[in-house]
Amino acid sequence: MSSIPSFAKTISSAPLLNKPRFIFELSKDSQNRFIELETIIFPYVLLELVEQVAPEIWEIKTKEYPSSSQLYIDSKFFNPIPIPLEREIELPSREEVVETMKKLEGIRYFWGGSYPYGIPNILKFYPHIQDRDDLSDLICQGIDCSGLLYFASNGWTPRNTSQLIHFGTKICESSLSSEELQTILKPLDIIVWKGHVIIAVSHDTVIESRIDKGVVFSPLKKRFPEVQKLAKEQNQELFIRRWYP
Repeated sequence: MSSIPSFAKTISSAPLLNKPRFIFELSKDSQNRFIELETIIFPYVLLELVEQVAPEIWEIKTKEYPSSSQLYIDSKFFNPIPIPLEREIELPSREEVVETMKKLEGIRYFWGGSYPYGIPNILKFYPHIQDRDDLSDLICQGIDCSGLLYFASNGWTPRNTSQLIHFGTKICESSLSSEELQTILKPLDIIVWKGHVIIAVSHDTVIESRIDKGVVFSPLKKRFPEVQKLAKEQNQELFIRRWYP
């Protein structure tokens, strides 16, 4: 096994795992989520190849998904490169980010998902999985709550809610009423706690990806009291933050 560090770039969107396995080997928890799936990374993401740990499986590091845990990827998803150049990340306009999220209404929820339509290369690389009953999961089709914003912002925002709670600036207390919040909220402001994020598309409408419903819109007046209650039940602090420059 090689332990010589080098660099590579992803050739397409790709599953990033927390165990040295292939996508078709992953196990599921009680909520039908792949336990070993960390996220889906974008095409042309720079990878540091730390060590080859099995045939075709590499431990990697990447600035686009900082993690204290070990991360792994199948070598089919990347090409080695001689010079470590980071992907150029351009933030779309506020209107473009909102419009991208709106177009995703109805997309299924998928834990770890940040590429809503799935990864076609998975079927190309592993054609034997085509008859599996969980094919939508295996090709990583769908998007989770923080993945929705991550995808729409082209990877400008942090990938996980544990980072989003510190992202941008605090704009108000979470104890406000819906009516009070409507006077403050701007498009792309986020209502977030460790575990879930909801994104404003206007002063009175929010969008989110929910486990039971996928990507849905809700009136702020209805959804915000539900969110306040959920965060309290989960003993989580609720944050309302503005991040768009």
